[in-house]
Formats: sequence, C-alpha cells, structure tokens
Amino acid sequence: MQFVSAKALLIGMALLLAGCASTGHSGLNQSNVTEDGRYRVTWRKTTPEAIKANEYFEMFVEVDDLRGNSPPQDFRFDATMPAHRHGMNTVVNATRTDDSTWQLQDLNLHMPGEWVMTFDVTDENGVLHRASETVILE
Repeated sequence: MQFVSAKALLIGMALLLAGCASTGHSGLNQSNVTEDGRYRVTWRKTTPEAIKANEYFEMFVEVDDLRGNSPPQDFRFDATMPAHRHGMNTVVNATRTDDSTWQLQDLNLHMPGEWVMTFDVTDENGVLHRASETVILE
C-alpha cells in the first residue's frame, strides 16, 4: 500500500479545485474569460434578482477582445445540465445591440440543480472561443 504525503494531497486538491468551473453563483452579474484567453465575456440579468428555476429571464452579454483585434463576428449561448444530460426547453433569442453586446431573451433554466452556461464567441476567422460558468439553482 502506498501513502500519499499531506503536501501532495493538498497540492492535488488545489489543482482540482482550480480547474472546477462551479461557483455556486446564481448568475446575477458575472464575467469570465474564454478558455484560450482571447475574450472576456461579461453578463448581467436585466432584473436584479438571481436566476430562479423555471422562470424566464433576460441577460445582456458584452464580449471584449482582450487582444484588441476586431469585434466578434458572432455569439451563441446555451445552457445544459450535465448530470441530467439535457439542456434548456427553450430556444434563446440573441439580438446584437452593438459591435460587442447582445441581449438574450427567452432563457429558462427549468429545473433546480447544476447548470453549465456556455458563451460561444466566433472571431473574424470563424474560430470558436468558449467561456462557461456553472450556476446552481435551488
């Protein structure tokens, strides 16, 4: 039987936690960087309450190119429940309001539990850049 040192165990746990996306936040006003570090995606609900299960809501999403290149070409939003292997029952209506901002309507996370929201940004070359955030609804 092998024993793992306490230091190695703590380092491993820290690395594991650093890689987790779950924040437990309920999605009021947050920001995250795409996995490759190119874009910062900031979102906020149009009303000041937290996201609630099975209640429609809207969000504004702003996308900033951290490299200062050009504005994103396209943006898509989705949300899934990994534990249940399904997504939303609604189709999100995304309207571009300026070069880097979208208004999202018809969002409904219809069940309590863990949801992963994905923010997909397409650049001028058609390359997809993804940011994600986990929210937990009660």
